[in-house]
Amino acid sequence: LDLIHEINYAQYFFPGNITVAYSYLDKVSDLAITSHDLAFFILRQGSRYVNISLNYFQRFAERYVKIYGSKGTLFASIIDKKVEVFDEENKKVYARKFDFEYNQMYIDEIKSMERFIKDKKPLPDILRINQAILDLRIVGGKS
Repeated sequence: LDLIHEINYAQYFFPGNITVAYSYLDKVSDLAITSHDLAFFILRQGSRYVNISLNYFQRFAERYVKIYGSKGTLFASIIDKKVEVFDEENKKVYARKFDFEYNQMYIDEIKSMERFIKDKKPLPDILRINQAILDLRIVGGKS
Protein backbone atom coordinates (compact mmCIF):
# COMPACT_ATOMS: atom_id res chain seq x y z
CA LEU A 1 0.00 0.00 0.00
CA ASP A 2 3.01 2.30 0.24
CA LEU A 3 2.87 3.09 -3.45
CA ILE A 4 -0.90 3.43 -3.80
CA HIS A 5 -0.32 6.97 -5.05
CA GLU A 6 0.09 5.76 -8.63
CA ILE A 7 -3.58 4.78 -8.57
CA ASN A 8 -4.40 8.26 -7.24
CA TYR A 9 -2.45 9.87 -10.11
CA ALA A 10 -4.61 8.08 -12.65
CA GLN A 11 -7.78 9.22 -10.93
CA TYR A 12 -6.51 12.76 -10.42
CA PHE A 13 -5.45 13.23 -14.04
CA PHE A 14 -8.55 11.55 -15.45
CA PRO A 15 -11.52 11.71 -13.06
CA GLY A 16 -14.06 8.98 -13.60
CA ASN A 17 -14.90 5.44 -12.65
CA ILE A 18 -12.00 3.02 -12.73
CA THR A 19 -12.44 -0.71 -12.96
CA VAL A 20 -9.75 -3.34 -12.58
CA ALA A 21 -9.14 -5.25 -15.80
CA TYR A 22 -6.25 -7.17 -14.23
CA SER A 23 -4.27 -7.11 -11.00
CA TYR A 24 -1.44 -9.22 -9.65
CA LEU A 25 0.32 -8.80 -6.30
CA ASP A 26 2.97 -11.10 -4.88
CA LYS A 27 6.00 -11.41 -2.63
CA VAL A 28 8.74 -12.67 -4.95
CA SER A 29 12.03 -11.35 -3.58
CA ASP A 30 14.13 -12.28 -0.57
CA LEU A 31 13.74 -8.79 0.91
CA ALA A 32 13.14 -8.85 4.66
CA ILE A 33 9.61 -7.43 4.39
CA THR A 34 6.20 -8.99 4.85
CA SER A 35 4.33 -6.90 2.28
CA HIS A 36 3.95 -7.58 -1.42
CA ASP A 37 7.03 -6.48 -3.32
CA LEU A 38 5.58 -6.80 -6.82
CA ALA A 39 2.33 -5.38 -8.21
CA PHE A 40 0.84 -5.07 -11.68
CA PHE A 41 -2.44 -3.36 -12.44
CA ILE A 42 -4.30 -2.82 -15.67
CA LEU A 43 -7.14 -0.43 -14.99
CA ARG A 44 -9.89 0.65 -17.34
CA GLN A 45 -11.49 4.05 -17.30
CA GLY A 46 -13.97 4.44 -20.12
CA SER A 47 -11.94 4.13 -23.32
CA ARG A 48 -8.64 4.67 -21.46
CA TYR A 49 -6.37 2.02 -20.02
CA VAL A 50 -3.89 2.58 -17.21
CA ASN A 51 -0.93 0.25 -16.72
CA ILE A 52 0.79 0.39 -13.33
CA SER A 53 3.88 -1.66 -12.52
CA LEU A 54 5.52 -1.47 -9.08
CA ASN A 55 8.26 -3.35 -7.27
CA TYR A 56 10.52 -2.94 -4.28
CA PHE A 57 13.45 -5.02 -5.47
CA GLN A 58 14.57 -3.09 -8.54
CA ARG A 59 18.05 -1.73 -7.86
CA PHE A 60 17.79 1.31 -10.13
CA ALA A 61 15.32 3.73 -8.55
CA GLU A 62 12.72 5.07 -10.93
CA ARG A 63 9.25 6.39 -10.42
CA TYR A 64 7.46 8.02 -13.30
CA VAL A 65 4.18 8.67 -15.04
CA LYS A 66 3.74 8.38 -18.80
CA ILE A 67 0.57 9.52 -20.49
CA TYR A 68 0.19 8.53 -24.13
CA GLY A 69 -2.29 10.43 -26.26
CA SER A 70 -3.12 10.73 -29.91
CA LYS A 71 -1.12 13.98 -30.16
CA GLY A 72 1.86 13.14 -28.00
CA THR A 73 3.29 11.85 -24.75
CA LEU A 74 3.78 13.35 -21.31
CA PHE A 75 6.62 11.98 -19.18
CA ALA A 76 6.99 12.99 -15.53
CA SER A 77 9.87 11.64 -13.46
CA ILE A 78 9.11 11.90 -9.77
CA ILE A 79 12.67 11.05 -8.77
CA ASP A 80 14.30 13.42 -11.27
CA LYS A 81 11.66 16.12 -10.57
CA LYS A 82 10.98 16.84 -14.22
CA VAL A 83 8.17 16.91 -16.77
CA GLU A 84 8.64 16.54 -20.51
CA VAL A 85 6.10 16.64 -23.32
CA PHE A 86 6.71 15.10 -26.74
CA ASP A 87 4.65 15.61 -29.88
CA GLU A 88 3.34 12.83 -32.15
CA GLU A 89 6.74 12.68 -33.88
CA ASN A 90 8.49 12.23 -30.50
CA LYS A 91 9.98 15.72 -30.64
CA LYS A 92 10.33 17.34 -27.21
CA VAL A 93 8.07 20.39 -27.12
CA TYR A 94 8.17 21.18 -23.40
CA ALA A 95 10.50 20.48 -20.50
CA ARG A 96 10.54 21.69 -16.95
CA LYS A 97 12.71 20.75 -14.00
CA PHE A 98 11.29 21.38 -10.54
CA ASP A 99 13.27 22.42 -7.49
CA PHE A 100 11.68 21.20 -4.29
CA GLU A 101 12.50 19.13 -1.24
CA TYR A 102 10.54 15.92 -0.85
CA ASN A 103 10.09 16.47 2.89
CA GLN A 104 8.55 19.89 2.21
CA MET A 105 5.75 18.16 0.30
CA TYR A 106 4.73 16.32 3.46
CA ILE A 107 4.89 19.49 5.53
CA ASP A 108 2.76 21.31 2.93
CA GLU A 109 0.29 18.43 2.92
CA ILE A 110 -0.14 18.65 6.70
CA LYS A 111 -0.58 22.42 6.51
CA SER A 112 -3.17 21.98 3.76
CA MET A 113 -5.13 19.49 5.85
CA GLU A 114 -4.97 21.85 8.83
CA ARG A 115 -6.50 24.60 6.66
CA PHE A 116 -9.32 22.31 5.53
CA ILE A 117 -10.07 21.38 9.14
CA LYS A 118 -9.75 24.91 10.52
CA ASP A 119 -11.78 26.55 7.76
CA LYS A 120 -14.25 23.63 7.62
CA LYS A 121 -13.88 23.46 3.85
CA PRO A 122 -14.97 20.32 2.05
CA LEU A 123 -12.10 18.13 0.93
CA PRO A 124 -11.45 17.64 -2.77
CA ASP A 125 -12.85 14.29 -3.95
CA ILE A 126 -9.35 12.83 -4.33
CA LEU A 127 -8.79 13.31 -0.57
CA ARG A 128 -12.13 11.98 0.68
CA ILE A 129 -12.71 8.69 2.48
CA ASN A 130 -14.71 7.35 -0.48
CA GLN A 131 -11.58 7.73 -2.62
CA ALA A 132 -9.50 5.83 -0.07
CA ILE A 133 -12.04 3.00 -0.05
CA LEU A 134 -11.99 2.89 -3.86
CA ASP A 135 -8.18 2.82 -3.85
CA LEU A 136 -8.17 -0.13 -1.47
CA ARG A 137 -10.73 -1.96 -3.60
CA ILE A 138 -8.56 -1.43 -6.68
CA VAL A 139 -5.48 -2.76 -4.87
CA GLY A 140 -7.56 -5.75 -3.81
CA GLY A 141 -8.80 -6.25 -7.39
CA LYS A 142 -12.42 -5.62 -6.38
CA SER A 143 -13.46 -2.35 -8.04
